[in-house]
Amino acid sequence: MAEKKRRDQARNTLSRTQEVIYQREFKAADRAFNETANQRSRH
Repeated sequence: MAEKKRRDQARNTLSRTQEVIYQREFKAADRAFNETANQRSRH
């Protein structure tokens, strides 16, 4: 039982880290997309 709990904790830590990384990358991609969209609408 303790082994499973430890594994779940490790998985949660990993997914938490991935979440932060994905959020950061998503924000950067979102910003880049918005900039290109804004440039297109100006032309």
